[in-house]
Amino acid sequence: MANLLIRGGLLLMLYYQHVNAISFVSPPTPKTCKFLQDGRYYSGKAAIAASGKTCRSWSTNETFSAAAFGNTSWSDLRNYCRGPLINGETNMPDGPWCFTTEGAQYCDVPFCSEETFKSTRQCVLENGFMTYAGNATADEECLLWTDDLVQSQGFELWQFPGSYSWEEMVNYCRNPDNHPYPWCYSKQEGNNGKLKKLECQSIPSCCKY
Repeated sequence: MANLLIRGGLLLMLYYQHVNAISFVSPPTPKTCKFLQDGRYYSGKAAIAASGKTCRSWSTNETFSAAAFGNTSWSDLRNYCRGPLINGETNMPDGPWCFTTEGAQYCDVPFCSEETFKSTRQCVLENGFMTYAGNATADEECLLWTDDLVQSQGFELWQFPGSYSWEEMVNYCRNPDNHPYPWCYSKQEGNNGKLKKLECQSIPSCCKY
C-alpha cells in the first residue's frame, strides 16, 4: 500500500509538472492589457471608451460578423472593447475600441508588460505571428536588427511587440510586417541587391499546447 501511495504521488507530481510546462509556452490571455498597437487579441472586460461613453453591444453592429472576432459568440463579446479584423486588417489602428452612441471610439487599454511577453513568447499565436518575441534563429546566419542595412528598411520598434530595444532582438526571428512566418534578414544578398528574408518555419504554434 505504501508503495502504491508513493507511486501515485510521483505520477501526480509529474502530471502537474507537465501542466506547468504547457501553461508556460501557451500565450497568456490578454485580459487587462494589449499585445499589439491595434488591440487584436485583447479579451478583457473593459466596456467604457476613453471618452467615458459606455460601449454598445457588438450584436447590434452591422459592420462585423463573428469571424472578425475569431468566431466568438455575441453573448461572450457583450459590449467589451475589442480589436476586430477583416481579412487580417483594421481601420482602427490604436485599438481596442467599441461602438458608443457617438460612433466608434477607442478604449484606454495599456500595453502588456515586458514580463508578460517574455514569459510566453516562445511560440506563435494562430494567425498572429506578429507577436513572436522568442529567441529562435534561422538556418542561415542573419543580420542584426541594429545593422544599418536593416535599419534602413524603415521599421519602427512598435512593430515588434514584446521587444523593447533593437539591441535585445539581436538577429532573432521577428515579424514586423505580419508575414506568414517570423523571419530575419540573411547576410547573403538577395535578388537585385535587395535584402533576403529567411523564414523561421520551425517555431511551434501556441495552439499545439
